[in-house]
Amino acid sequence: MHRVAFSCRRFSRTRARSRSLRVTTSRGSSPASWSDGASSDGPLQALAELKAGLPGDLLGPAPLLRLRGRYRAQLVAKTEQPRRLAAEASRLLSAAAPAMRRAGLAAVVDVDPQDL
Repeated sequence: MHRVAFSCRRFSRTRARSRSLRVTTSRGSSPASWSDGASSDGPLQALAELKAGLPGDLLGPAPLLRLRGRYRAQLVAKTEQPRRLAAEASRLLSAAAPAMRRAGLAAVVDVDPQDL
């Protein structure tokens, strides 16, 4: 518990010029939209794989509350070059698009999100 709080504090003390980037994934809750049996694991696993391919200090992946019957997770980054990181995340998600589509996953890359 304390390790997570320390990590969040360190993450929030980055320079004032830093901007945020959030990648959110979601997966439907119906059995037709997932094949591995664990509907809430898909978004977390997808973001863990994405995190491995992205440079920089990333926070997450973390599960979010279910919204409209969809399991969700997010990955947050603070960076001085959010467009470059967003382009890299988009490139990696594009390469994974066929597998994500088969698994019923959707992903959104948001630069400077209104809320976290």
